[in-house]
Parts: sequence; C-alpha cells; structure tokens
Amino acid sequence: MRRKSVCICILIFSVLFCLPAAAAPYRSYTYDSYGNAVTIPDVYEPALILNGQDMGVQTMGTPTDLFVSQSGDIYILDSGPGRILVLDGNYKAKSIIDHFTLNGEDSPITDASGLFVDNQNRIFVADTGNRRVIRTGTDGVITAVIDKPESAYFNESVEFLPEKLVIDRAGNLYVKCRNIYQGAVLFDKELGFEGFFGSEKVVTTAKALSDFFWKQFMTEEQKDAMADYVPTEITNFDIADDGFIFSISPGQNMPWQNMKTEMDGIRRLNPKATDTTVNKMSKSAYQSMAQDARRLNFIDLTYDENGFLNIIDDQKGRIYHFDRNLQLIAAFGSLGDYDGTFLGPVAIDMCGEDLLVLDSKKATVTVFRLTDMGRAVHQAVGFYNQGNYEEAIEPWQRVLEHNPNYELAYIGIGSALYNRQEHQSAMEYFLKGRDSERYSDAYKEYRIISMRSNFVYIFAGLIAVFAAVMLVRYILRKRRRGIVLTSGLQSRDISRYKLAFYTVLHPGGGFDELHYRRKNSLRMSILYFAALVLMGAFEQQFIGPQINMRDPNSVNLTGVFFSRLIILFLFVLSNWALSALADGKATFIDIWIITLYSLQPYIYCGFLRVLVSNFIIKEEAAYLQFIMIVGILWSLTMLLSGIMIFHEYELGKTILSLIITLIGMLLIIFLVFLLYSLFQQLTSTIMTLMNEISFRVRMG
Repeated sequence: MRRKSVCICILIFSVLFCLPAAAAPYRSYTYDSYGNAVTIPDVYEPALILNGQDMGVQTMGTPTDLFVSQSGDIYILDSGPGRILVLDGNYKAKSIIDHFTLNGEDSPITDASGLFVDNQNRIFVADTGNRRVIRTGTDGVITAVIDKPESAYFNESVEFLPEKLVIDRAGNLYVKCRNIYQGAVLFDKELGFEGFFGSEKVVTTAKALSDFFWKQFMTEEQKDAMADYVPTEITNFDIADDGFIFSISPGQNMPWQNMKTEMDGIRRLNPKATDTTVNKMSKSAYQSMAQDARRLNFIDLTYDENGFLNIIDDQKGRIYHFDRNLQLIAAFGSLGDYDGTFLGPVAIDMCGEDLLVLDSKKATVTVFRLTDMGRAVHQAVGFYNQGNYEEAIEPWQRVLEHNPNYELAYIGIGSALYNRQEHQSAMEYFLKGRDSERYSDAYKEYRIISMRSNFVYIFAGLIAVFAAVMLVRYILRKRRRGIVLTSGLQSRDISRYKLAFYTVLHPGGGFDELHYRRKNSLRMSILYFAALVLMGAFEQQFIGPQINMRDPNSVNLTGVFFSRLIILFLFVLSNWALSALADGKATFIDIWIITLYSLQPYIYCGFLRVLVSNFIIKEEAAYLQFIMIVGILWSLTMLLSGIMIFHEYELGKTILSLIITLIGMLLIIFLVFLLYSLFQQLTSTIMTLMNEISFRVRMG
C-alpha cells in the first residue's frame, strides 16, 4: 500500500514539473473604436530578468535610471552606492564607474536620478543630491560641472535640483529640474544657460478666473495664502532621431478619488517647443484610454528608431506601446513579484528590438522581446507609416491570424486595397476596422464610379419617381376637389386618424379641428411615441458608417424608451401645472396629445436623416444637420400652434408659457434629486439608529 502511494506521488510531481510555465500574470490589450478594452495576444513577452549577479556586478543598490547609447552599450545609474554600471549588448558588465574625481579630488555623486550618453560617449549625470549636472567619461574624471545658472530668469529662491536630461543633435542640453515650472532648463553645446524649453500652458478654468478676480481686492498676505496657477512640471522626456522631444506632463491629482483630472499629457515638441502630436486613434477609443489612464502615473518614455513610443507607469506597472501617430498598439504589464511584472519601475529604454525596464525596488532589469504577433505588427506598421501599403498586406494578414479582431490590421489592408482602386473591397475592410473617415473616402470614390456606370438607370429611375409623385398628387387633388377645411367649427367629415397627419401641413386648422371637434386621438399619440423611440433606435443602429460607426451592442432600446418618456412626461407635467395657474384650458391628456402630434416633423426628419446618411460622405454631413434643424423648427411651430389653440393664449403668452415650462422641468428635476438625497440621508440615519439599538441590546 505504501509503495502504491509513493508511486502516485511520484507520478503527480512528474506531471506538475512537465506542465508548461504559467502564463504572464497580466493580459495585453488595446482599445477598439467603440472605446472597449479588447484582449489581444502578447506583443512583447518577458525574456530575461537580470539582477546584479546576472550582469556580473554582484548586487545593485538603488538603480534610478537606464540609458542605451548609440554604440549599443547599456548604462545603469545605481544611485545607492553612487556608481554607473556599463553593460555590453549581451547584458554583461564591461565596466563599473564608482570613483569620480574633479580637478584631481574625489567628487562622488549623491542621490543621482538621471543620465544621458551623447554620441561621443560622454556621460551626463543629473547629480541631484549635489545640485549639479556633471559630464564625465568612463574613467570617472569629471570634465564639466553645471551649477545653478546665474540669471535674472532663474528664480533665486528655487534650488537647482536636476533630475532628468537629454541632448539633441546640435549638442543642446535639456535638464528637467524639480520645482521648475517654466519647462526644461536649456543649455547650449558650450553648457551656457539659454533659458527654458517646452513650458506647459496654464489651463484657464472657472476657479482660476474667480481667484484672479478676488485677488484684485486682497492683501499680499491673503494672496500668498491662495493657490498659485503655474504650468505643470515636466515629468520626463526622450529625444527622437529627428530631434523632436517627447515629454510627459502630469495631470492634476484628485487625492480624494485616487485619480487625476485627466491623463498625463504626451507631447511631441519641435525645436520651437510647439506640440506636433498627431493622435490617429478614434475619438471613443482615445477617450476610453484617457479615462483609464487617469489612475496611472507615467514616469518615463522611450522612442525607438523604428518610430514606436513606449510609456511606463508606476501605479499599475503598465506599459503603453504606441506607433509614431500615438495609435495604441498594445498595453501590457502589471505590478507584482512575478516575471514580467514590477514593484518599482523607474526607467524604460530600447536596446535594438529589446525593451528594457529598470525596477528600482527589485534591483532588476526586465528584458522584453517581440513575439511573433509583435514582430508582424511592427513590420506591418513600419510599411504602413512609410506609405508602402502593398508590402504591409502580408504582415497584416499574419497579424489577423493571431488576432482576427485587430482593427488596425483591417485598416492597413483596406488602405492597400484603396490604393489599388478596389474601393468596394476597401470599404469592407474599413468597416471591419471601424474607420469611418477612411470608409467615407472609399465610399466617395465608389459612389462616383457607380453613378458614372449607372447614369442611364439612375436618370430613368428619377423620371419614374417624379411621374409617380405627379400621378399621386393628381389623384389626391381630384378626390379633394370642392372640399375645404376651415379653421372654424365647420369642416368636412375627416377621420381623427387622417386629421393627425393633416396637422403637419396645416397646424392652425388641424389643431382647431382637434380642439373644437374633439377629434384628438390618444391611440395616435401613443403610436407617435413608439415611432419616436424607434427613431432613436434607428439612429444608433442604422446611421451611415461613413458618418458614425456605432457599436451595435450598445443599442439600448430600454434606455431610449425611458429617457424619451421621462422628458415628455416632465414637459407635459410642467406645462399642465403652469396652465392651472395661468388660466390654461388644456388638460393633461390634451397637452400629451399636442406634444406628440407636434413631434411628427421631428420624427419624419429623423428617419429621413438615417436614410440619407447611408448615401452621403462625411464632408456632406451638414445636410443631415440641416434636415434635423428643419424638423425641430417645424415641430416647434406646431407646438406653438397647438398650445396657443388649446390653452386659448395669445402668441406672446404662449411663448412665455413654453419658457416657463422649461424652467419648471428643471425645478422638478432639482426637487426629485433633493428628495432622493433626503431619502438617502433618512435611510442612513435609520440604519445607524437600528445598529446602535442592536449594539446596546447585545451589550445589555
């Protein structure tokens, strides 16, 4: 029996050890054009986790920055012991710079937080603890020191605390300093102070304007006690091969909600410090990413030679992987103690195709490498950004083999088909990629070609439609000859159902007949309300994809129903309550019927807008707005006529009553929220008393 148990245990352990390694403790994802986070196959995967012993330097103390030089060497700033580790392309130590001298005397670095290596392999270090920037070589000899600039533009009360730095192709040095809000401190190639670069603009808010107003009447002591509105401090930056600087600017914190007012800003600054950022993400996808990123804190970024931007955050351990147009390719990473996760990420850089992340708390460097999916995406995006759409088709198809729902791949293939003049096929791919702008461009060309090839049939169809309309008008005129509907009490015998439609073209006579002959129909009003709800569903479901690609899964008929019902009910209730005070004659049901009858033009124009949207391009969207404006004005005219006739008001009093009705709706909403708040407080008080009584009973 014991031998059998031992064999079973050996078998179990054998199976466990033969199992593959667990998947990464996070998921890679991106955002679709509807703003939903969508899981995708990994673009990067952790390949190496390097500690000090793996690099051949025993252990690292407190690493604070990482930089890969043009020669391919990797420099790690180990701030704890005050040294710089130099690794080769195989991540093995070449040298350790742990002894710094200035003019023959020891000059150690203290609490250093940033470094940069120029194309001459000169090392620049932000020696924060010593309030200086130093330039040194691999021998540790300091050849230049930058202290606090002596300039009228540099506030004397602010300490010089450099933290991060970059150097452009002209040799200009940009230093990010703590508590400096004018941007990066700029030094020329001779290390002379030039001024500031890349200051953020102060956003003008209502509170800022209010504080500015009250400061005009305050004493100096009161002004000092108020908040100062200054540009946000740059967090970090990196320089691209073209000399443009990518920078991160933090959003304003909201500590009580553990988030920020907005996502940390990402800017691409040209030599004139003008932001040239181009975001090709769809509006909804970008908004969703920005909403999620309000809980993140971007700390470093790196821009590689292939045009990809990687940004890392230290709150969730996330890495955002963008192309040059800030189109999100993938987001991945997490906080944790597993491979590929971080405890205290502080720096990120590229070494060839490898993505390096420095973890200060783990004292490790994580090396991420492209997966097959990632390599295909990079190859396709590279061709795509260069305008080589044909060459991009094959890698895009490989991407779709890994992930059939990757929208960017469909857009890439659609662009290639568009260049081939295969517009109909391009439209299908743009539709799958949910790119309404490119879909509109392809549809424009397809429409032109279709109209040219089918001009005879289109012209014949228009003539047929015109003839049919004229025939119908002739028949209707013949049937109505001699019959006149007046606005008085005498009228022809017309059913209440036909009269509902008649009010659209003759609101005065129609509402007169409804009022004096009592031919209003509650059933017809309910039918119009159903049409109003249906129109809302149609707008979400069937609007032309070249105008707006909505998520078909987001159509909420229940939400459309109740939102429109509540608005209608509030309007009718408010107007009926006003009529009781202002000698109005219409009943609650009368006002309900008047309102629904008056909405007919708005409903008809809504359906017409949906229909027309499928035959126009994005540049012609103004026609859709014109259709809805006509519908709204037409309905408003009918509503004025109906209210005036049923309440027996003058025109001026009718207009005033509608304005007061809208104010009444706002008051009703305010009272409802007030009652809800009071009910919540009452419920909370009762629960507190019950808990207190229960506690005292148990204690007694």
